[in-house]
Amino acid sequence: MRLRSKLILVLAATISLGSAAVFLIVRGAAEGLLRSFVLDEDREKAELYAEAAASYYRSRGGWAGAQEYLAGRASLGGETRVTLVNLEGVVVADSGGDFLGSPHPPRHVAKGLPVLVDGARVGTIMAGSMVDSSLGDRGDLFLASITRALLVGIAASSAAALVLGAVFSAALLRPLRRLTRAFARVAGGDLAARVPVEGDEELALLAASFNGMTEELAALEEEKRRVIADSAHELRTPVTLIRGTVEAMLDGIYPLDEENLRSVHEETLRLSALIDALRELQLIDSGKLRLEKEPLDPAELAESAAAGFRASAERRRVALSLRSAPDAPARVEADRLRLTEVLYNLLSNALRHVSEGGSIELSLARGPSGGLRLSVEDSGPGVPPGERERIFERFYRLDSSRSTRGGGRGLGLAIAREIVSAHGGRLACAQSGALGGAAFIVDLPALNP
Repeated sequence: MRLRSKLILVLAATISLGSAAVFLIVRGAAEGLLRSFVLDEDREKAELYAEAAASYYRSRGGWAGAQEYLAGRASLGGETRVTLVNLEGVVVADSGGDFLGSPHPPRHVAKGLPVLVDGARVGTIMAGSMVDSSLGDRGDLFLASITRALLVGIAASSAAALVLGAVFSAALLRPLRRLTRAFARVAGGDLAARVPVEGDEELALLAASFNGMTEELAALEEEKRRVIADSAHELRTPVTLIRGTVEAMLDGIYPLDEENLRSVHEETLRLSALIDALRELQLIDSGKLRLEKEPLDPAELAESAAAGFRASAERRRVALSLRSAPDAPARVEADRLRLTEVLYNLLSNALRHVSEGGSIELSLARGPSGGLRLSVEDSGPGVPPGERERIFERFYRLDSSRSTRGGGRGLGLAIAREIVSAHGGRLACAQSGALGGAAFIVDLPALNP
């Protein structure tokens, strides 16, 4: 069953239950008020009859001949029926004549007024509704008119409520139908599907959330296509070089010597490193990257990483220094292998972009949150402000025309940021105030006490 049909059925059931409750309550209240009014009127008439019956009993000394007397007094109450019972509850006079000589129901007698002679009760007088619980012709007509008015009013209001409910449900479900169609388009691969943000706050929020979701999906799809295309391009380059060199050696164009074999070996290592980087990114994306955290000495870790690059720096006459601030934390909880990988990546990146005779500084200090701050600064050309976030995107390089031989694969910084994030830290790029080039800043959380 469609949602609109369900809403209308629920609305109809609610209206029916509400209408029945209103009908029963209003009619019951009207009947109760009418009976109270009739009873008050009958009580006034009964008081007159009680006084007359007391005078008759006092003059006769009993109820003998009370029927004829009551018939003669019938004009006091008009068409109102009057019944007189003795102390035993037997009817001794009845204007209708039907109950004469028969015992009257105690529940009716209890509603009557006592007939008192010298302070002693000698009988009970009942009039109208005290004798018969019916309201009479006029009362029944009044209740029937009330019932008809209630039924007409309830029917009209219920029909109006159903019409308004149908219109409201159509207006309510219109944006939901648009969302349903848009979801179907997205399921079919159309990530450009959008819905207008309008209507009530909840529906507008739902539409905005849907649009945000599709935009994110479109961005992820574009990113996936770009990563696949860039991965294929990056893999094709070393494979093409290896294939070309091997074919040239097989055809006798290149000699089968150590130099050409070393070139093939270098491309094989480059291809293996690229595959390892892609595998590492896949582990990060799938959430399978596991960190083996342990308390570490950051100064020792930084010294070890810097030592691995001193020979290369000396060959290029680049000054590589290590500085540790007095307030730098003495311990940090991290994965030694992964954090070393981050430092290696940042140092190799700095060494690649620093000209001969330049400087690189690896520093340790206390971060703003009390944790460890590792900074790698260089005297290279730096990173333009508009590119400082994009350089952490996968396969992104400042110089898109630069080959992987001279400029890296565009994966190292992306991997480094993911590793730092997995540690609960942050990796950012800024401008070095001391050396003038790029500054890569790693902030790690403080060690738990």
